Amino acid sequence: MSRRIKNAERPSRGIGLRAFGVRRAGFVRWLCIALSLLSIVAWRSSFAAPPDLESDELLPALFERDDVEPYIQLVEATDADDSVPPPPDTENIQPPVLRRPLTPNFPETDPLLLPEMPLEPSTLFAYPVDAPLGFTGQSSVLPSEGQESSHFVPMEDRWRAGFPAWDRYGKGHPPVDDYPYLQGSLIDPYNQNVLKGDYPIIGQHTFLTFTGTSLSILEARQVPTPTTPFESTGSPDQNEFFGDPNQFLYVQNFFLSFDLVHGNGAFKPADWRIKLTPVLNMNYLDVNELGIVNPNVNKGTTRFRGDGALE
Repeated sequence: MSRRIKNAERPSRGIGLRAFGVRRAGFVRWLCIALSLLSIVAWRSSFAAPPDLESDELLPALFERDDVEPYIQLVEATDADDSVPPPPDTENIQPPVLRRPLTPNFPETDPLLLPEMPLEPSTLFAYPVDAPLGFTGQSSVLPSEGQESSHFVPMEDRWRAGFPAWDRYGKGHPPVDDYPYLQGSLIDPYNQNVLKGDYPIIGQHTFLTFTGTSLSILEARQVPTPTTPFESTGSPDQNEFFGDPNQFLYVQNFFLSFDLVHGNGAFKPADWRIKLTPVLNMNYLDVNELGIVNPNVNKGTTRFRGDGALE
């Protein structure tokens, strides 16, 4: 009985070790929490710490925060915001040939005339004006703008562009050789000509094609020709029935064609066309007997007359 009481009064060794383990685990847990807080503080200080703070001021600065309230400021728009920016300085542009006004300075009285004064401070650069090829006639396209820059020259009539003189074969342009790139004349049908539709005669799209053909017939012949009565014969003292057979005939025919076409040349059919073809005839007959050129012997032995027709 006494032995059991002694064992009961003796403290349990397992309970003491268990309590010590609980205290040790709590200490380790709090130590881990403290190390975690220190690592978080050190990490934030490496990214957000101001460079002018000392190490002892670092920790309070981490927990200080200035609350800034966002705001929107409304500003009333004025007419000054819609103003046009000032133009660039055109007085100091180099080289001087590039200086030009922003708007051309044409005279107000007649816009088709070129201004007498140059549009630029310096003289405009221009190439010599070459004559176009062939016979172009007078252009009916009036200029509407003048030269504003030395880089571009306006050309209203796109058909009558100049072409420099060129001796292709080096022979001095002999008149009997077939030479390209020549200046023609009004009656030259072998080079460009305004009368055969190579250049517009009105504006830029109206062309005239003129074609003329001449047919001449000269005939000297002998045809049995009867004589007239003795009282009106051309050869008196003649007893034969047939008189003088000699005759001369001249016939001249002119075939003219005027073809006025409005369109885009050979690129599409004509918008409208007017074509006239007149024919003129002149004839002359000379015989040696009366009553041949006309039944009236008073008309003599010659006859001249003309006829005409229009298609």
